[in-house]
Amino acid sequence: MADATAPPDIPKLGDDQYAFTAGPGAFLGVVEGDAYVEITGVFLPETLARWQVESDVARATFAAQH
Repeated sequence: MADATAPPDIPKLGDDQYAFTAGPGAFLGVVEGDAYVEITGVFLPETLARWQVESDVARATFAAQH
């Protein structure tokens, strides 16, 4: 069984969001209006901030939909 913890430093995205880490993996689900983005990242390079990368991807995805 994986031990998952909520990230303390994730920015507010969309109308609702759910995020957790489990070992080296990270999961981010964001709802904005009737759209939903789900991002799973594993083993990002140490030079990249995990939640910054996933947050940027979620923002870019929603921006492309409008």
